[in-house]
Amino acid sequence: MRDRIIIAPTMIPGKSMPRFHESIGGYDICYSSEYIHSLFRKTDKRKITTTIDHKGNPISCSIIASFLKGLDFEGQIRRALPFLSNDDVKILLNKFNSLPKRSWIQIQEFDSHEDREKIIASGKTGLSVELNHTINVNGKKIRIREEFERIDSPNDKLPFSLHIYGGSTWSWGRSEHGQAHLEAKKNGNSFDKIFIPYSKEWNSSSPKKKINLLTSEKGRVSRKERKKLVEWLDSDNNLMRCHESWNNNNKDNENRAMFIY
Repeated sequence: MRDRIIIAPTMIPGKSMPRFHESIGGYDICYSSEYIHSLFRKTDKRKITTTIDHKGNPISCSIIASFLKGLDFEGQIRRALPFLSNDDVKILLNKFNSLPKRSWIQIQEFDSHEDREKIIASGKTGLSVELNHTINVNGKKIRIREEFERIDSPNDKLPFSLHIYGGSTWSWGRSEHGQAHLEAKKNGNSFDKIFIPYSKEWNSSSPKKKINLLTSEKGRVSRKERKKLVEWLDSDNNLMRCHESWNNNNKDNENRAMFIY
């Protein structure tokens, strides 16, 4: 049974996640513990289906336990998985110790070891749920089907997320200005900036040259990672999406931000 089980967070309160919507470009979304608690109570766990990347055929599995992390997290684990040894429980406690209270934890048992291995081989590090929600942008309400579209590489092969804010050599975040770039983050922390190339030069370049065009401010993005980023920028009109998101996010900074087309 153990070789067919996955335990992972589904929603984490306070965690900022990059998203994209065609009407507003790139943005971050963050859920409060109150919202997660309300959604958890309203969700019929019997109707949850499991897929990879929210698409494709459902994977056969059942939900053994679904709960919000509480003060007695060890007790929750032991009640949900009574067959685990003390060492196994300690490993889980160490792994999930940093998750805040009211993180939505889900334990799933797959019908076969092979189905579980598909999830592991996909490189996923957590579970997620599709949601409908409304956000306000400049007084305009936008209804979004939350399918967790991220500015990221195919199959999540990049070990970091990418955000589009503003740019400079001296600051990070939404208030900065300067050269157009993608802000690379690991575990929510910015560690480098990858400068966005112009479409004319990009479209006339070979795949090898495109890798060299993706320069970063601190040189912390490897050539292998830049190669994966080239694949992503070349698919689904993603380079143009980056341009549009940058220009839209910096429309009020026209004297300080470098626009790109």
